[in-house]
Amino acid sequence: MKKHLLFVIALFFLFGSNAYAESVFNEAQYKKYLKEELYKWQVPGCAVLIIRDNQVIFKDGCGMRDIKKRLPVTSKTIFPIGSCSKAFTAFSIGILVDQKKMDLDKPAKNYYPQLRLNNKYITENVTPRDLLCHRTGIPGYDLLWYGSKLTRYQLMDRLRYLRPNKGFRDMFQYNNLTYVLAGVLVEKVSGKSWETFIKENIFVPLDMNMTNTDINESIKSDNYSKPYCHGSPIMNDSRDKAYNCAPEEIPFHDISAVGPAGSINSNIEDMEKWVRLYISNGKAGEKQLISPESLEQLMYPQIPGGRHFSGRMDIMSPPSYCLGWGSMTYRGNYVINHAGSIDGFTSMICIAPGKKTAVVVLTNTFKSSFASIIAYDALDRALGCEPEKWSDIFREAQLNGVRATENATQQISDKRMKNTGPSLPLKKYAGRYKHPAFGECIITENKGILHINFSGIDSDLEHWQKDTFAIKGIEMAEGGIMMFGFVPNKSGAVASITIPLEAGTDPVVFEKEVK
Repeated sequence: MKKHLLFVIALFFLFGSNAYAESVFNEAQYKKYLKEELYKWQVPGCAVLIIRDNQVIFKDGCGMRDIKKRLPVTSKTIFPIGSCSKAFTAFSIGILVDQKKMDLDKPAKNYYPQLRLNNKYITENVTPRDLLCHRTGIPGYDLLWYGSKLTRYQLMDRLRYLRPNKGFRDMFQYNNLTYVLAGVLVEKVSGKSWETFIKENIFVPLDMNMTNTDINESIKSDNYSKPYCHGSPIMNDSRDKAYNCAPEEIPFHDISAVGPAGSINSNIEDMEKWVRLYISNGKAGEKQLISPESLEQLMYPQIPGGRHFSGRMDIMSPPSYCLGWGSMTYRGNYVINHAGSIDGFTSMICIAPGKKTAVVVLTNTFKSSFASIIAYDALDRALGCEPEKWSDIFREAQLNGVRATENATQQISDKRMKNTGPSLPLKKYAGRYKHPAFGECIITENKGILHINFSGIDSDLEHWQKDTFAIKGIEMAEGGIMMFGFVPNKSGAVASITIPLEAGTDPVVFEKEVK
């Protein structure tokens, strides 16, 4: 009897690493964890779906979708999913490939003859595959669309003015505009709008009846989330203090012009049907929505996908980018994933196809790390691993990011030329400055202060050195300082202004309008 007991104990320790996997999912404990994380990060609410081995083990909301009205998040609460929409665009192209109407490796110009990029070679050779895995050599330039009122095709007309900063197919550079272009290819080939195509070929077959592509449709629902952001975060090394300031409600941002890159709104009830496609080899019930071959292409790594977010090489490999998905090896399992972020909302989807396991996290915060914290914790639980302390890991990464920005800012400040002034009276800098892609930048002067209005930036400028002025705290610029350089000509008038619109690229030159 004792020998038998010792044998059982030995087996327990031998297979101890699987003990967590065999444990029963405790819903009450998990909800307690979610509430603690919402409080810790001061996030109003979230909705979470966890599928383990093809079975739903959790599907519910936590927290509030509307703070003022005290309305709870449920499994039916609609959230914008942001860039998680990209997988739908890639899937649409996969359907068209199955229909023999498109080839991933034929020039995009074959399907959209009007296409014109800044580089002739890229124009003639860029393919749908290049667009879907962000390897065109063109940086993001999000300010082209973010604060503008341009239509989808007006944005496409301005692509010709965006200069590449890397070699064609040399490296991964995340670009929302190339996904807009991919959506335009869907429209040109199918003869239907991107919105109509994905509704007819994805939403309807999957019965995703609560999913839409227009935020104005969401707010007609009786169960949608309000968007929230936070004030300046409380940054210190103390673990026992709040991670962020209280959330504040902000306006919705309509991004329908760039819909193929991020305008889908959904809930975890519908998203369950979407992620099941990837653990069912492209089938919805008995219907094959996409061929296994095309689905494999979407999930296959195409290019190294950027920096490792946390350095946790013991848990996850460096990322790659597929077609509409990122990918990595996570605790020995192949996982495709994607995050989404738009004003007031973040989302995260992780799918381990080989394990028939998936996680969807939808949140009403602009704090992107929160969705990842919940998603990776859920993925650990779904894969049967004891969850890491992801909150601490991301907190440390956040603090490191703040320290790096502060150091970069200090280095820039140390190089600042002292005791210099503008070469011209401030009113000489005022005027309208234009760029063929980015439109107008308006500089005004009032009571000795310059003010800028450009693509959502509406702020006073402070003199930095000579003919350079700055706005502090703009994250698009290295070091948290966005510099505006005025360029006088020989006659003593300002000819242009340079604005750094993308880190790692030359500033964009706006020419001053001559009256």
